[in-house]
Formats: sequence, C-alpha cells, structure tokens
Amino acid sequence: ASLPVVGNLLTTVTASYNHSAVPTLKDALSVNRSLGNGSAVTGVPIALNLLGLGSNTFQDRGAGIVKLTVGVTGVSNTLLNSLVNLSGSVVTRVVPKSLRLVPALNGTDLSASNNKVPAGGNFQLKVQGQDIDGNTIPIDADLASLGTISLTKALVKPATAYIKANPDLVVGVISTASGVPTVDVSWAEAGTVSLSSNGVSNYMGSGLDVAAGGLGGFNLRFVPASFKVDVTPPCTDGSNAFAYAGQPASVSISALNAQGALTQNYDGSAPAAADRVANDVTVSAVSGLTSGAMSGSLVSATAFDTGVGTGTVTDTYAAAKKLSAPERVGLNATDADVTSNSSTPTLLVRSGRIKLSNAYGSEQSTISMPIQVQYWDGRTWVPSADAACTPLSTLKGAVVRSVFKSHKGVVLNQVALPVSLKDLALDKGVGTISLNPPGKGVTGTVDVTLDLSASGANMPWFQSLDASCGANTVCNPTARASFGVFAPETQKTVNTRNVY
Repeated sequence: ASLPVVGNLLTTVTASYNHSAVPTLKDALSVNRSLGNGSAVTGVPIALNLLGLGSNTFQDRGAGIVKLTVGVTGVSNTLLNSLVNLSGSVVTRVVPKSLRLVPALNGTDLSASNNKVPAGGNFQLKVQGQDIDGNTIPIDADLASLGTISLTKALVKPATAYIKANPDLVVGVISTASGVPTVDVSWAEAGTVSLSSNGVSNYMGSGLDVAAGGLGGFNLRFVPASFKVDVTPPCTDGSNAFAYAGQPASVSISALNAQGALTQNYDGSAPAAADRVANDVTVSAVSGLTSGAMSGSLVSATAFDTGVGTGTVTDTYAAAKKLSAPERVGLNATDADVTSNSSTPTLLVRSGRIKLSNAYGSEQSTISMPIQVQYWDGRTWVPSADAACTPLSTLKGAVVRSVFKSHKGVVLNQVALPVSLKDLALDKGVGTISLNPPGKGVTGTVDVTLDLSASGANMPWFQSLDASCGANTVCNPTARASFGVFAPETQKTVNTRNVY
C-alpha cells in the first residue's frame, strides 16, 4: 500500500532543452504545466510521504537533452522547513521510439500524393523521430554522431523480371545546418522505390535503442529529369534535310536523368501496363507551326526500350494550304510526369508535288513525258533534288495508263494498239516517263497518271491542287501523251531562209 502524504513542497521548476517541443510536468494536484525553455515555473507542488519521497510526472514529446532544475520555495508542514531553499538538477536524454524519414524536394515535403523525384537529382531526407504513439517529433540537431545514415532501398517497380538497371543510392552526410538533421540522397534510375533507415543502437550514448524508420507508408517515384528529342527527316537535297507536308518523319525520344544519362528502366516491354515505367509520350510543335498541323505524334509506352522510344510525326497541310512556304517546326516531348526537354530540334517541312507535263511525238518513236518533283518556295514551284524520297521502283509501279483514244476521242482497241511503259528515270528530282509507241499509222492519245494514293505509291504528299478534282482539293498528277502529233510550240520546220 502507498504511504500517506505528510506534506507538500512548493517548488520552482526550470527546464532547459535543445529541441522545439515543449515538455510538460503533471504536479501533485494533477495539473499539467508547460515548461518553456529556460523559463522558471513557480508554485509547483510535490507531495512527500513518510519516507520523504515524492514525485511529479515529466513528459517530453521531443527528443534531446533535457536539464531540469528544481528549487524548494515553500512547505505545508513545519517539519519540512529544513527543505526550503534546497535545490537540485538532473540531466537526462529523451530518445525517440523510432526514426522517421521525411523526403523533401526544393523545400516542399513529399507525400503519398506528391511523391515524384527526378532521377539523378538530389532530394532531401529529413530525419525525424516518432514517439510511442507514432506521432512525428523533432529530434536534437546534434545528430552528427549518426554520420552517414544507412538507407535500405527496395525496387517496387519495375517488377524484377523487367529491371534494366538498379544502381545504388547515393547518400550524403547528415547536415544540421537547418536545425533539422537532413541528408541529400539521389538515385540515377527511373522506377518506384521504398526507403527505410537503419535503427540506432545506444542512441547518443543513452543506452537506449531507436527502431528503424521509413517514409510513413508511401514510396517515391523516380521519373526522368528530361527528354531528349531527335528527329530524322526522310528527305535531303544535299543542303537541307526535310520532310514534305504530310510525310512522316522519324523521331527518337531518350529519357534522361539529371546527369544526362539514359534512365534504362523507362521501358515499356512488360506485358502488363501496371509493370511499365514508361508512359505514352506526346511530341508537340513548340515553334514554327504556321501552315500545318501535327498528327501521329504519340510515342506509345510500349515503344520504349531501355530508355529510348521511336515513332513518327507528321506536319500535315490542308489542301487549301498547298501553296504554303516552307516552315521549320521546333519539337519537344512530354508525358504525364516529364515536361523538361534537353533538346528541341527543328524539322524543315516543305509543300511538295510531282508534276507531269504533256508530251508529243511520232507514233513510231518512244515518247518521253517530263516528270519533275517540286516544292513551293513561297513564290513558285521549284525543282526538289531529293532522290531518296522518290524511289523509282515505287513510282514505276504507280504509273497508270488510260485507254488509247483517237485524236477525236474515240476509244481504240488498246490490246491491238498497246502503249506500254518503257522506263521511268529521275535524277535529282527531274526525269522522264518513257512510253513505247503504238506503231506506224496508229495515232492517238494516252493519259498517264501517277497513283500516289494509299493504294498506289502511298505518297499523298506529292498530290497536286487541280480544279478538275474540286475546289481546294488535291489529286494525282496526270498528263497526256499524243502520238502522231507534234507540239505546237515546236512549229515543225520544213525550210528556213536566212537573210543577212
């Protein structure tokens, strides 16, 4: 049984400590008193028993060194008079139940809903404590004895089978410059990571151990710091690489960390979307897009392999804008997490067409129909020297000949009177379509068309404006070969008289 109380002491209590939490003291009357740092609290009663023992309950929600100084200022029993002006002090260390890591980026604490960190870039881990109830508490800033904190990393995503790279964390030395123990940490890859700290034995020489801690129930998502965009135009004229309006150009997207190295885990090879680190990436025009409109500019997540994804972009002109000057379009790439670009290349886009010209000649000789690849330079159509973009084998297969007609427009028996393709030749965008003649005495016309549609050469960017197709409509180029008729402009000459 407890001994009876023989009297109360009135005391003055002063607490000094090195953390920001304010401790409390429950006195003999069960009154909780806040102990401000270095401020004396007077009139605090302590009840003594027959053995001269008494106690009040001290509680500190912080973690650090605390000094309590108690002085007796009064008594309730004359037998205790000798205790007046008696004083004493005690120094103790309050330790956290466990550690807790609070990640921060650019001064903002991260959370389960805001857990994104750039790969390869430093973020900060603030080392805090937790009390016995799991509440976060400050800990003393003289945590230098912890040195380099030991962190345990577990890669949550990508799944083990799809990990391309898993480098170690880079962990700095704890700094207390901000008053809160803080350490810089970085990880060079992309993925979702769980972090926990080591526990601390004999914490700060207290003889007590502090349990290991984590991030408070959430993981960190490491995403590329930037995208690098490369574009490869399909055509070149020797001086400029370019694409025709409506023609796809190849793009390559590289996912980089803060040091400019590939984040290899930014990959879409996992069968399940939930296991992929890569996202769908959109390539957009950020400058120069005046006449056309970007299309087909989504590089899907599944197109990414160890940090690099490929696709195409197309700057398409409406038919009404066929006569548009070349434009140089700047490109960038973004996904759901990344908006920064380490490069913004440009793509030169030209409005193009293939022109066929009428041809005339003898019904016994090969007729050569002029063909020219052209682009609009802003004022007129000019030759486009781009052999790589007009493959002959494809164009030859796209030559379509109409029925053979007399010069009066009567359809003749084409089987008996064949006009066949002899050859198609192009040199730097200029050449001819050669047609075999129908034979002596057989005159007439054949219309020749290059089928540039999807079912033909699949080069719709070379189709031309033509009123016969309709207003502001493009269609395949067509010209007429006339056998047995000579071009009027040649004015076939019989005799020339020179006068001097």
